[in-house]
Amino acid sequence: MHAEFDEGIAHLTRYFDFNPSGNVGLFETTIRVLGGLLSAYALSEDPKVLRLAVSAADQMIPAYSPQVAPGGVVKHAYNPKTRRANDGYGTYLAEGGSVQLEYRYLTHASGNRTYDTFAMRIFDKILKDSSGGMVGNKFDGSRFSGNVNLGSYSDSYYEYLLKLFLLTGSAEAQFQTAYMKAAERIVNDLTIPLWPGSSEMFVAAGTLNREGRISGITREFEHLACFVPGMLALGSASVPDEMARRHMKAAQGIAEFCYNLYKNTTLGLSPDVVYVNPDGNVRTTRPNYGLRPETVESLFYLWRVTKDQKYRDWGWSIYQAIEKHCRVCSTCAASGYSEVADVNVAKPRHTGHMDTFFTGETLKYLYLLFADDSALDLDCWVFNTEAHPFPKFPAFTDGQAAIDIPAKCRKVKP
Repeated sequence: MHAEFDEGIAHLTRYFDFNPSGNVGLFETTIRVLGGLLSAYALSEDPKVLRLAVSAADQMIPAYSPQVAPGGVVKHAYNPKTRRANDGYGTYLAEGGSVQLEYRYLTHASGNRTYDTFAMRIFDKILKDSSGGMVGNKFDGSRFSGNVNLGSYSDSYYEYLLKLFLLTGSAEAQFQTAYMKAAERIVNDLTIPLWPGSSEMFVAAGTLNREGRISGITREFEHLACFVPGMLALGSASVPDEMARRHMKAAQGIAEFCYNLYKNTTLGLSPDVVYVNPDGNVRTTRPNYGLRPETVESLFYLWRVTKDQKYRDWGWSIYQAIEKHCRVCSTCAASGYSEVADVNVAKPRHTGHMDTFFTGETLKYLYLLFADDSALDLDCWVFNTEAHPFPKFPAFTDGQAAIDIPAKCRKVKP
C-alpha cells in the first residue's frame, strides 16, 4: 500500500489547511488531527508534513501556556483567533491527560521544547491529584475528583501513563511507577469476575475519596473500556513478573468478556453499554454499535504478546459481522460503513454515522491483527489513542530534544 500512502501524502501537503475560525476542541483535535499529521510525518519523513503539524500545534499550544491556563488545567476548547479558552462542558481526565504523547513526539521531531513543557503542565497536575494510582475523572475547580472508571472521560489517561514510559525507550521511571500503581488498582479493585470462578471478567466503576478508597461500585460497562486488555498486555513487559502474570490473567478475562459482547448478540456486534447483574447475566442498556475499535485493539495486542490463535479467530468473526451488517451498499463501486442502531434485531438499521476512528483505528487494528509483527513493530512504535503510530526515541537530555532513534527502528516505512 505504499503507492496509496504516497498519494495520500501528496494530497495532504497540497490541500490541508488548518485555519479554524472558532473554538477548537483541544483533545479531539490533538489526538486525531495533530496525531495523524505526526504519524504521517514519521512514516513519510516528508518535512512538508512536519511543517503542517507544527502549524496546527502552534495554533493550539497557547491554550496550555501559563498565561491561558495559569493553574495548569486546560479548558475544553480554545479559539486560536481570539486566544481565549472556553469551558464547554468542563475539563475531564482523558482530555487533559491524553495529549502528551503527541506534543512530546512533536518536541522530538521539531526540537522545540515548548510543546512538551506546556502539555506536561496539566499532566503534572493530574499526577499530583492521583490517589493511590487512580484519579477522579473531572476537574472540580481545584482538583480532579469524583468518579473513577475506564470508559468515557477517563480511559486514555491510563493508557498514556504506560505509553509515555514506552515512547522514550522505557527510560523515564516516573511514568512506569504511575502506570504500575494505576494498573494494580484497576486489576485489584475494579476488575470483577462475571460470576464467582468465571474466567470472564469486566471492569467496574466507582467513586474515589480523598484517601484513595473506591466506593459505590457500579456494574455498568462501556465498550470503551475494552481497551484495558490491550493496555495490560502491552504493559506486561514493563512490570515485575508476578504482577505481569496477574495483569495478563485479567487482560485475557476482560478480552473474553468483550468478545462475548459481540458473540452473544443477534448481529454479532457489541452493544455500546451493558449492565452486568450480580448473577452474571448481561443486560444491554445502550444497544447501538458505533464501529468502535477497543475490542479489536486489545485483540491485536494480545495476539502480538501471546500468539494465541483465538485472538485472530475472534477478530475475524468481528470483521465478518462488520462487513455483513455495517457496510452500506456492499455491491456499489463506492461504499462506506455505518453505525448500527440496535445489535439485537435481525435486520440492522443504519444511522448513517461513521466516526473517523473507524478507519483510523478499527480497520487499522484489524489489518495489523493479521499482518506480520514487522508491520509497525511494537519494539519500535507506540500508538496514540487514535492508533496513530509514533516511533520510539531516546529521552530528552540536557534540556535538548534527542534527534535519533535506536538503530533497529530507523527505517520508518513498514
